[in-house]
Amino acid sequence: MRSGPRRPAAAPGPRTPQATEPIPADVMEQFFHGPRRYSLAEAFEEGILRWKPATVRTYFKRSRERDIPVPEGVTEGGTAQYTADELTTWVQAWEQQAGLPNGGRPTEPKTRQAADRT
Repeated sequence: MRSGPRRPAAAPGPRTPQATEPIPADVMEQFFHGPRRYSLAEAFEEGILRWKPATVRTYFKRSRERDIPVPEGVTEGGTAQYTADELTTWVQAWEQQAGLPNGGRPTEPKTRQAADRT
């Protein structure tokens, strides 16, 4: 053991940041570009929608007739793209109207045009 003057403790150096987990790519994508968007076909493949795209387009048309809000989406390259939240919100509204006694259909009678059968 030395018995001499004691040196003062060295001042701590610059603090090094601790290593953190890498941020997942999908989180980074969402941060920079917003939530992921799906075409109707992609939403069907991913299980967001249980109906095929042609059926969903028909249901969108019927939804407008029944005053059920339809997601607007964003059109990219001629294909409409929707977020999972937009689609699931619409599905819930669609299913709610389906539980009505008349299936959500208008109650006034349809006017039919007589077929010309000569």
